[in-house]
Amino acid sequence: MQSHKGFTLIEIMIAMALIGILATIATHSWNTYINKANLRTAAREIASDISTMKQKAVANSATTYSIVFNKTNAEDTFYTLSDGGTKRMSTFGRGIVFTAFPNSGSEYTLNFLSRGTLSSIGTINLQNSEGWKATIRFTITGRVYVDFTQ
Repeated sequence: MQSHKGFTLIEIMIAMALIGILATIATHSWNTYINKANLRTAAREIASDISTMKQKAVANSATTYSIVFNKTNAEDTFYTLSDGGTKRMSTFGRGIVFTAFPNSGSEYTLNFLSRGTLSSIGTINLQNSEGWKATIRFTITGRVYVDFTQ
C-alpha cells in the first residue's frame, strides 16, 4: 500500500470555489464601505467649508461671503465659494450628487452676514449611487449638523 501526499483535484477545486465566493462577498462589502466613506467625506467637507466661511465673515465684516450650491447638471453637481474655490461632488466619489436645497430649486446661495450669522436656515441633501443619504442642516447662527441615513 502506497501513501500519497498532496491534494486531489476535487479538493483544490472546492477550495478555489470557496475562495471565489469569499472574494465576491468581500469585494461587495468593500465597495459599499468606500461609497459610504466618500459620501461622509463630501458632507463633512461641505460642513467644514460652511464653518470656514462663517469664520471669514466674522474676521472681515466688510466683505460678503457666500457659497453657491448647484445641481443644474444632475450628473455633476458642485458648489462655489465666494473666495474663489469650486468643489465638484464627483471628486469625492462617483455618483455623489445634491438632491435637495432649501428653496427646492437647482441652485441655492448661502450668504454669510457679519458676526458669522447666516441669511437663512435649511438643509442640503446629498446622495450617493447606492442610496445612502447625507443631510447637512444649518441654523441662523451658523451651526452645522450632518446626519447620515440609508
